Order: sequence, then structure tokens, then C-alpha cells
Amino acid sequence: MDRFKSFIKNNTDTFRLMVLLFFIVVLLVVFHVVSLNRMADIEVKRDMEMDTKVAVCVLDNKLSGLGSLAKQGAAAVARVSEEHDSVEFAIDKLLDTYVYAEQFDECYYLTADKKLYMQNGQLLPISDDQIERIWSEEDEPHSYRLLSDLGIGSSVFYMASPSYIGDKKIGYFLGGLTSSYRFSEETSTYMELESNIFLIDKDGHVFAEIDKAQDSSISNLNNLYSYLEGSTVKNSNEPVAGCFSTGGNGYKIISYDGKEYAAAYSETFITPGCSIVSIMEKDEFFISFVSQRKKEILIMMIDVLIIFITMLCMFLHTFRKERTLEDALCYDSLTGTLTREYFKKSATELLQSNKIDYCVAVIDIIGFRYINELFGRERGNEIIKLLAELIQESIGSRELVARRHAECFEVLVADSDSLKLSIIDISEKLKAFAINVDVTYPVIVRAGIARTTEKNRDIMDLVDKANAARKAVNPKLDVPIMDYEDVLQADIRQREEIEAAQEAAMEHGEFKVFLQPKMDVQKNQLAGAEALVRWIKVDGTMVYPDEFMAVFEANGFVERLDFYMLDQVCKMQKRLEAEGYELVPISVNQSQMLLKNPNYVEKVMDVLKANDTPRELIELELTETAFFGDTERMVDIMNRLRDERCRIDIDDFGSGYSSLNMIKDIPFDILKIDRMFFSDSNSGTGKIILEKIVEMAQAMGVDCICEGVETPEQEDLLRKIGCRYAQGYLYSKPIPMEEFIEKFMRKK
Repeated sequence: MDRFKSFIKNNTDTFRLMVLLFFIVVLLVVFHVVSLNRMADIEVKRDMEMDTKVAVCVLDNKLSGLGSLAKQGAAAVARVSEEHDSVEFAIDKLLDTYVYAEQFDECYYLTADKKLYMQNGQLLPISDDQIERIWSEEDEPHSYRLLSDLGIGSSVFYMASPSYIGDKKIGYFLGGLTSSYRFSEETSTYMELESNIFLIDKDGHVFAEIDKAQDSSISNLNNLYSYLEGSTVKNSNEPVAGCFSTGGNGYKIISYDGKEYAAAYSETFITPGCSIVSIMEKDEFFISFVSQRKKEILIMMIDVLIIFITMLCMFLHTFRKERTLEDALCYDSLTGTLTREYFKKSATELLQSNKIDYCVAVIDIIGFRYINELFGRERGNEIIKLLAELIQESIGSRELVARRHAECFEVLVADSDSLKLSIIDISEKLKAFAINVDVTYPVIVRAGIARTTEKNRDIMDLVDKANAARKAVNPKLDVPIMDYEDVLQADIRQREEIEAAQEAAMEHGEFKVFLQPKMDVQKNQLAGAEALVRWIKVDGTMVYPDEFMAVFEANGFVERLDFYMLDQVCKMQKRLEAEGYELVPISVNQSQMLLKNPNYVEKVMDVLKANDTPRELIELELTETAFFGDTERMVDIMNRLRDERCRIDIDDFGSGYSSLNMIKDIPFDILKIDRMFFSDSNSGTGKIILEKIVEMAQAMGVDCICEGVETPEQEDLLRKIGCRYAQGYLYSKPIPMEEFIEKFMRKK
């Protein structure tokens, strides 16, 4: 929903166009519905008028025939009466054998003295009203009239024709029909509509309900509404019949109780004053009309549907295109977290709208590039996605996380203490995952944190500070998390300057090899050297190792530097051999970070082989602390190096607390005793410890070197206790390579 609102907000013109098209579709639907109604109105008028005219023709023919039969019956009665001078005789003899009587359901005769006889001669009672309706002075000889519902016998309408002897009217012949079925059967065949069709006189009396195959259920059209609505109310005196008693032909719309009825009427020719009326509810015709035109309406609806679907597809395509673009701009494709730009925008809005304190964290995995190199980018992406998922699970709905780059994430949270606990938990879960997928490189999560202040709610400044704190994290800490504090600014600035210059320094050859001699105190001659790195800038200023090594270890640059130093020493040995110098072994320091690379041994061998360096001329110097925490793995590396005939030095022996326990398990060639033992060498205890360490080394069959020798007295002590090699300022401080060659190296 938020995305949809954002889409509408950012695409007002497109949305307006979609709304306009939608209204066009609605107008098309309305237009089609109105058109259908209009077409239905036109067609119902045409069909009903046609039906009434057809009914008039059919009924005129029928009535004309019945009228002729009635006239024949009246004439026959008059003829017999005149011959026998007895109407009763004529009725008794003639009607009983009247050949046309079978065309009527009932036959009657009304005499001049107002007696009514049935066809069988039976005398029937008759009222004055009935006589008045039958007996009319307006009749012409040999004419006939149509009468409805006289209440004589069972007939519902009658054909009446007068009998004359000369100019004297002697009575009326009545031919009665007990049902309108005969009319309906002949008329309905020609009808287009299933409407209600009535034959009425000028007073609204219904002679026949033509469309019904049954007796008429309405006697007067003034009761039309009650009839159409199914009401049982009779004679409601609704003034309907007058609408159709004007004669001629016509079409009307009549309304009742919210409904509209279409009515067509047409006057009969044979029976003046009588009309055919066709009545139908408009809604019923519309339904019938729509049903008859299913194909046309279906095509119309398909057209409208196609237009609507086209509009909808255009809208959805635009929306999806915008959403895809928004996803690309706002969400990281790999992890689903925010992009940096969207994080900046959202975090700024959050910090401005909320006055509560927040903290910003920058989180990554130490040495992550090794995971990609050693185990493949696919495995690395799995770890990145898991890290993102774990971070997202640890934050709230009003907190944010964005992917900075690779495995590095920026987080905005309200509670830094909870974040620290979450980072510890995340680190443990990542380690467990790495073990399950056989990733042997250590997965260590680190984080730098910066907090908002009353004066500082600038998200980019907070991110920069958190990132600087991240870079300053000591990877050896149990919980590698660091808070940014003002007192760290100078140190962090220096770290940033070092990181900014490290690549250029490598390219320009600013990292120099300095050498410090190792002396054979028994023979008083050069026994070897230790290679130490010095950073000498182009302007001649020197950056000492204690200023940059921690930075390089934290950001992983130390690996390049260590291999660079190894390569430079190998090249030096090759050059000295070519120039005819007597060669001595040179030790090269190997950082703890470097040794975590599973391909470390292979890389060392690549450098040695590339320079064709004899194994005895290079010593790999490892600090004792490198073995802490992962001794088994380090022992494996040492064994592999020994298999390649590489010499191994253990540096700073005695600086840790588990040295004796450690050296019994690891293979090495040279033991370098830490300078700390000389501080106590004047005491009996210090001298005893130093002496016993030398004895232990000799017993193990390894060489022993004492570091930090600064006085002749210390050198004498080493001779007395049997230590053969020494290193320290007594002989020389670390000096440039060329100076070392000139001062200490001898040609063959």
C-alpha cells in the first residue's frame, strides 16, 4: 500500500491518465446501456404496434366469419317464423338443426316480447339490463354486434345479429363462445412478443385475452393494474381503458407504482368501437431484448472488457516498472535491505521526526574477502544474506538497515546496548552456519557505533564516525565492537590517513626492507638477519610499524605487505648470490592475520619458487601468540611448511602464559627468547630461567636466539649459559638493506 501511494504521488500525470481512461470506459458502458434501452424502446414500440395490427387482421377475419354465421342464424329464424307465423316453432325446429350452430359454443334467441330461448328451446330468465344491452335500435338489418359478458349461459362473449321480417325487428340471434381460446390459438401464432393482448370495447369491457390459452381472467381493462400485479382486488376503477378508446392506432407509455408499461392499440375494422390492446412491462421486454441479442451484447461487453484490460495492463505495467525502478533505487538486490541513498533519506526523516536518541552502527565481517576467494562468491553471498537477515530480525519497525558494500551494513537503532547483544548473537549464529557449510576461515563480526547527540543528528556524519570506529576495532577482542568517542578522533584520523595512503605507498615502493643482524656469539661473526619493514614516504618522513601495523592488521592489508617483504628478501638473496657474497639466512615476520589464509602455505611456496630461493636462506618468523586459540590449525600449517623444508622461528618466546605447553606440540627450528628475561638476568631466578630455556632448546635439537642484547655483559652471559646466537642494539639497530650489505656482508 505504501508503495502504491508513493507510485501515485510520484506519477500524478500517469495516474490522471489512468483515471481518465477509466471514466471513458465507464462512459462507454453507460452509452451502451442507454443505447440498449433506446433500441429496446424503439423495438418494443415497433413490435407491439405490429402485433396489434396483426391481431386486428386475424381477429377481423375471425369476427367477420362469426358475424356472418350470426346473420345467417338470425335470417334463418326470421324466414321460418314468417313461414309458420311462430318464432317459437322456428327456434324449436330450426336452431336445433342449424348447420352453423356448431361454430358457436352456445346459441340463444331473444324475441320481440323479450323472451330468451336456448338452442334447445328452453326458456331462460333475462334481466332488463341484459335485454337493454342486446336490444339496440341502432342496428341495421343483417348487421351484427360483438357483446361481452352478458351473464347468459357460460359464454364470455357473444355475436348478436337482429332478425327482420320486412322492416320489423322480431328478435336477436346470439352466438356465444365460452372461451377466448379460439381467438388465442389463431392469433398467437403471428405474435412477436409475449405480451398481454386484449380485445376491448369502448367502455373497456374485455371480450378476449388473446394471448392466453385459457379463459380471460379480467372483465374490464380498468382493472389492468390489479391484473398485471397479480392482485385479487377487483373493479378498482383504475382509469386505463380510456387511454385506448379514442379509436385509430397508437402507442403509449403508462406508469403505475414505479413501473412503466408499454401499450399499443389498434381499432378493429369489422366491429367499430372495439380495439386490440397489447400491454407489456418495459423491463420484461428489455430482458427479452437482451436475451435475443446475446451475441451483439457479448461482443459489446468483450470490446469494453478489452479496453478495460488494456488500461489495467498499462497501469500495472507502469506500476511494476516504477516498482522495479524503486526496488533498484531503494532496495539491495541481494539482501533486500535498503540502499545507502534510501537509507540516508529514510534515516534523515526518522531522526528529524523523532527526538529520541538513536545510534548508528557499521557492521561487517573481518577478512571477508578471503571467504570469497577460498570458498567462492556463491558461498560468500549466502553468508552476506544470512548476516542481513539476522540484522533485520534484530531491529524494530522504526529502525533501519542498509547494505553499504559487500558484507558491510549500516544500521540505525534506538538502543545501542541491545544492538551490542544482537551483534554477539549474530556472530555466534554466523560461526555455526560457517561450520555447517564447511567454511574453515574464521567468521568474526565487528561493529563501530556512534550515538546521536542534541547537536548532532546528521546521519552521514554519524555513519562516518561509526565506520571510523569499525576500522579501529581490535580484532583480537572477545567482542569486537567499538564506540566512537571524541577522544578517539585524532587516532582515527591518523588511521584514516594511513588507509588512504597504503595503496599508493605500495605502488611507489615506500615500504623498505631494514635488516638487523643476528650474531654468533661463540664465533663472533654474522649468523643471519631479521627483515623489518619501514615506511619511508616520498618526502623522507618515516612511519614506524607501531603506527601502521595495527591498521594493516585490521583492514587486511598486512597480508600484501608480508608477502611483499618476503618477495623483496628473496630477491635480495638472489642478487647477493649473483654478486658473490657469502649468504646468511634472513627471517621474515609472518602476521597472525596472514596465517588465517587457508592457502598460506601455497602462496609462500609460490614466492620462493618464483625467486628460486633455497629453503635454508629464508626463515619464517611467527609470534608465539599466533598459536593462541587455534593451536591445532597452526600445528597443521607448521607441519606443511616443514614438509616443504622451510625453516620456522618462534618469536617472543616467554611473552605468553602457555609457552611450555605450546612448544611441546608445534614443530619449529629456532626459538627466539623474548628480551624480557634480560631485565631479570642479574637476579639468580632470571639467570636460572634463561639458562634452563637454552638447555631445553638444545635438548629439543633446535637453535636458540636471545633478543634485546644491548650490553657486553649480556653477551658474556649468553656465552656462559651456552646460547649461541644473539640479536640486539649491541650489534646494530635495524638498518637499510644497502647499509647492511656494506657493513656486515662478506664476499666469498
